[in-house]
Amino acid sequence: MDEEIPRLRRELHVVPFDGGAQASRYLVQVDHLNYLVSPALKRVLDTLRAHQERGAGNDHASAELREAARLARQHLPQSLFDGAVTTPRRTPFVISARILSAQFLAHIVPRLGWLFSPLVVAGLLLLCLVLHVAVWGDVVLARLPPGSDALLAVLLLLVGMLLHELGHICACHRGGGAIGGIGVGLYLIFPVFYAEVTDAWRLPTRARARVDLGGLYFQALFLAVVDVVLLMRGGPVAAALSWLTTVTMLHTLNPFLKFDGYWLLSDLTGVVNLHARVGETLRRLLRVAMGRAPLASLGGEASRVLLPYALLSLVFVAGFSAFVLGRIALYRETLPPALAQWWQSIPVAPRPFDLALVLLDLAGLLALPALMLLALLFYLNRMAGYFRPRHPDPERRSS
Repeated sequence: MDEEIPRLRRELHVVPFDGGAQASRYLVQVDHLNYLVSPALKRVLDTLRAHQERGAGNDHASAELREAARLARQHLPQSLFDGAVTTPRRTPFVISARILSAQFLAHIVPRLGWLFSPLVVAGLLLLCLVLHVAVWGDVVLARLPPGSDALLAVLLLLVGMLLHELGHICACHRGGGAIGGIGVGLYLIFPVFYAEVTDAWRLPTRARARVDLGGLYFQALFLAVVDVVLLMRGGPVAAALSWLTTVTMLHTLNPFLKFDGYWLLSDLTGVVNLHARVGETLRRLLRVAMGRAPLASLGGEASRVLLPYALLSLVFVAGFSAFVLGRIALYRETLPPALAQWWQSIPVAPRPFDLALVLLDLAGLLALPALMLLALLFYLNRMAGYFRPRHPDPERRSS
């Protein structure tokens, strides 16, 4: 008995994907999921959709239609077909929560579109650069101030990070994408704000790059305001805030974690799923080095990006693991005397408030070493994963 011809979901949308110099591909969207498919699979979808629109049954299905059905069952995800269970939206965060809804931001974002006019961008960025150079001497010498001033600097830093996410949303809307929400979450071991800009997949390459850089642009404007305060009034809070903002902006350009630098590299090169393909590329390189595969197996347009990216990722992960290991070794010397001093500081008969302060001091002593240990375990697992056999599907991408 012939198998039934699968039916596609009616809300499925297929549009060309602008991948720069990479081979032509198509973006398939359904619910909150996004997939990249080849032209061959696009023809499979077209064949199934045409059959569905005709309302024809399975009795007189052509050989072409049955072959399309076979390829669809073999290569396309179940979420594209009728009857599929809608999967909850997946995020890269351990925990997350939305703090600003799309409906709320829809009242703000359209009013800020003028900030992305090319002349406005050029003028404001030049002003940001001049201001930062003017205060750079104070910034490089800045240290986190004690007490309540440190808390104020950190709270203002969070305001700048929130504006960073607003920049992503505004850039996506400027390019023609839908306005999403803003949330907060834990990515790996990093607490972060995030912007819902999944609709950016539909945009051309340059518009996606604008989305990638929109957050840094808004954060640069925030930094300019901080630098003006530092230039006019000085003070440890402004200096520390300028330094912290500069460091976070540089950190977000790191292409080896899924921050802005990663997405910018992916969008400009047209190579998607960079993280998932690093291990595959390194294992292929290892087989070539051992003489088990020909050198030609490293070829292809994507490998011009993947090979150096994979090698640099390995260097980054190994280097950061060595750095963290060095810090942990240092804590072996400094932590025991600090804990002994903490133990001696405990009152004989502590009141509840005193006990809370003592426990808070202990948490402060252990927080950074614990974070370093978690970071070491994470990066060692990441490095081992590069050489662990996996079977990724390079045609599928969801956000």
